[in-house]
Amino acid sequence: MTNEILEELVNNINQYAQVKIRMNNPPTKRSRLSNWTDITVPELLKYFAVLIAMGIDKRASLVDYWSQKPYMYTKWYHEIFPRDRFELIHSSMLHCSDTPAQSKEKIEPFVNSLLTTFQGAYYPFEKLSLDEMVIGWKGRFRHKTYNACKPKKYHVKTFGLCDSATGYVINVLIYFGAETSYDPEMDPNSDSAIKVFQTLLTPLEPGH
Repeated sequence: MTNEILEELVNNINQYAQVKIRMNNPPTKRSRLSNWTDITVPELLKYFAVLIAMGIDKRASLVDYWSQKPYMYTKWYHEIFPRDRFELIHSSMLHCSDTPAQSKEKIEPFVNSLLTTFQGAYYPFEKLSLDEMVIGWKGRFRHKTYNACKPKKYHVKTFGLCDSATGYVINVLIYFGAETSYDPEMDPNSDSAIKVFQTLLTPLEPGH
């Protein structure tokens, strides 16, 4: 992730925080918004570090990572982030687009910036994996999908191209229904599966 992407994300989070503060003015006595201070790039990097650690160290709930119980206590979480600050960023303020953005514009520009960085940093080996990627999501989102058979019943449908040898993500296509950003050079009347396949392969060199 480049410094430009990090700075853009920090600016968007802080702008969104100010919008929420104005909407909740005056704040209630228990409101965490009254204690908000702008996030910085170093703090955002610490937030990502905690998320990565949580992906490895699975626990039943978020509060368990800051538990004082002897059999659960992990000093590192307490040292790197106060729990209330982490929860405020994680549940209320994380925002990756300009505040007025709507629908897919809240997500797609940020994802595309990440993909440009990913593709510039690494070129995959011969064998690739192309499949659906389910991202669990229960919040408000017009293109959220429900499928009772999936582990994450409410989710954002996404398709991904990965390097089979390393698992490195080469390309991602988020499904936005009729607004999905397929490769513009393709025949718009093509089958949807073909459009997904061809769009995901666009970063690869001819003859891969």
